Amino acid sequence: MNNKNLEKIKNSDILLKIKEYKEYYIIEININSLTAPSQRPRTTIKNDHFYDPLESYKKYIQRNIKNIIERCFKQFKIIEGYVEIKIEYSMIPPISWSKIKRYNAIKGFIKPVVKPDNDNIEKTIYDTLNKIIWKDDNQIVKNETIKFYNTEEFTNIIIKGYKNNIELKNKRINKDIIKKLSKKEKEFLNL
Repeated sequence: MNNKNLEKIKNSDILLKIKEYKEYYIIEININSLTAPSQRPRTTIKNDHFYDPLESYKKYIQRNIKNIIERCFKQFKIIEGYVEIKIEYSMIPPISWSKIKRYNAIKGFIKPVVKPDNDNIEKTIYDTLNKIIWKDDNQIVKNETIKFYNTEEFTNIIIKGYKNNIELKNKRINKDIIKKLSKKEKEFLNL
């Protein structure tokens, strides 16, 4: 990523909304630019160690989100349970395209089958939100990333994070539960 793109990202606004419910949070993070996709680690000139080319970018986003949380959402506690996440990645169609092709792109008839790859978008976001929103990205059990063309660039992140892992109310498997189990489930549980 060149310095011009990094400056554009650093000048972007970040909006954060947190809604708290009894057992979970709904967190919306809106970044008014495209999130930089993850890149391969690079080596230094001496080739003695690897470094992350996006480290300063990730720290910038982390700092901003952390500051917003400290200023506006003091009651927020880092998520300890499991996390479900949806990422919306809005791209502007290339200017080199014809008007009709750009129109079809923003109407959703043409999909962005171009770089960045979804997994690289996810990796940057997951790494950035570690220790800020959740403890570690291994807590993510469900994810969806959608790339689409639009008239403006932005990245929306919607997170449903459970405060704790849900404790089961039943300590034993009773007869009612056994009736609902399939044959394979009964074999697995040695019932």
